[in-house]
Amino acid sequence: LSVSLNLLMSNQPSLPWRIVIELLLKKISAGEKLSVALNQWPQIFPPTLSALISAGELTGHLPNSCLQVVKLLEQRKA
Repeated sequence: LSVSLNLLMSNQPSLPWRIVIELLLKKISAGEKLSVALNQWPQIFPPTLSALISAGELTGHLPNSCLQVVKLLEQRKA
């Protein structure tokens, strides 16, 4: 997860998003769960998103949960 966040941060052209990703990375590196870290920014990350991530963390299927989040965000965008 840390590697992925570092990759996202290094390829993100938007400074505000780089800052959010960096803060997420710091929280995760300190041992916080991704879902808990996402909950700290409900205006950016809706509760549905963090709930899907939490389910993935609890079941050991975080990659699948992340794919579900992507699909959900793509549906909302369309």
